[in-house]
Formats: sequence, C-alpha cells, structure tokens
Amino acid sequence: EQSSPSQKAERNEMELRLAAVLETLPAAQRDALMLRHCEGWPLERICEQLGSSPTAVAGLIKRGNKQLRNTLAEWGRGRTSGFSVTRVAE
Repeated sequence: EQSSPSQKAERNEMELRLAAVLETLPAAQRDALMLRHCEGWPLERICEQLGSSPTAVAGLIKRGNKQLRNTLAEWGRGRTSGFSVTRVAE
C-alpha cells in the first residue's frame, strides 16, 4: 500500500514525537515499551531481560503507554486518536 506525501510527512512527524516522548520516560519504562512494542517480545522474555516480575513489567508497560498517550495528546489534540505504538513501529 502506497502513502501520499502528506501521509508520509504525518507519519514522520508522529515518529519524531514518539521518539521525543520515549526519551522523557524513565529508563525502565522506555526499555519495557521498546522491547514489547518495537521488538515484539512476550512479557516473560521482558521479565528475564529486565530482571523484574511479570507484575512489575506489566506496570512499567501500562504506565509507559499512559504517559505516551497523554503527552502525545497534549502535543496534538485530536491527532492522536487511534494512535498505536505498534503502528509506528511497523
């Protein structure tokens, strides 16, 4: 499927915003999100990598996702509805 130049520009802008927001997260949240959404790792493997319990990793991912949504929504009211971390990583 081909994208129009404006769709490519919008996607690039969202990727830049996502990268900027990820940099503001605590390292553990950022690592958990990147492993889950960008690398596609299952929770168990992330737990092993981070040396944390499933409950702790699930909390990191949940808080990280919430912070991403909130910050991106503040930056572009109405432009982040339906936004997905995995969609950007594809």
